[in-house]
Amino acid sequence: MNATYDVGNNNLYFTTGRAYKLYNASDVLLDETDGDVADSKRDVQITVGNWTKGQDPSNGNPGTKDNDQSLPVELSSFTAKSVNSSIQLLWTTESETENLGFVIARKTADDKEWKEIASYINNQTLCGHGSTSKQNTDTYTDSKVVPGIEYEYLLKDVSYDGKIAENGTVKAIAKDNEANNIAEGFVLHPAYPNPFNPATSMKLNISESAIIKLQVYNITGELVNTLNNSRLNSGVHSFTWNANDQQGVQVSSGGYFIHMTVDNKQTSLQKVLLVR
Repeated sequence: MNATYDVGNNNLYFTTGRAYKLYNASDVLLDETDGDVADSKRDVQITVGNWTKGQDPSNGNPGTKDNDQSLPVELSSFTAKSVNSSIQLLWTTESETENLGFVIARKTADDKEWKEIASYINNQTLCGHGSTSKQNTDTYTDSKVVPGIEYEYLLKDVSYDGKIAENGTVKAIAKDNEANNIAEGFVLHPAYPNPFNPATSMKLNISESAIIKLQVYNITGELVNTLNNSRLNSGVHSFTWNANDQQGVQVSSGGYFIHMTVDNKQTSLQKVLLVR
């Protein structure tokens, strides 16, 4: 098969032959079926570049160049890092075409499916920049995280006509902003039993009077229950979690995190497993 491009009129000419023909109303295609057969009989087609065919493909009429070949969003970077007990996402686009906005999904190692946590629909900072060839940088901060847990994030963009494109994933481990100031003399002993059903208990060793906050989180970073949030004197203190939330409703099976802070400084984090 031969092809000739005429720069003057922006046309591409194909010389038809025994096995190759221009085909389809919207694309230049190669038809690898032998002989002159009806369109309905042609079964092997391959799109050629960014060309569309002319009016009469059987005679090798010219195809015209399709100039709109840009991606909806051309992403040059996507990063995640722990900042002030949260995870900050940052991404840069080199260009955008009819971009309505961004959607962010998240999961942990314990999650089987992605969970949408933010969208341009209810967060104006995630709105797209329409059509632009300028570089833009956007950010989103996920504050519903548990220190010590690794989170994976998926960035999507949505076009004006509702098409959704995925732009890759990044991972980051949430760190407490006071992690380097761990209080000494305060120990949260391992919960027992673990795995457990229906309840698990834990002991705290406290060297001096302090405000002790002992809370339970699920794997998505949502607060489930607060076992203590008050000042305790030095000594040994025991707490039991009966696998219920703050309204007294029993929670479902799965992994949970016991998080203790001393005067608003993280001292301990441990995972427990509820098995119904």
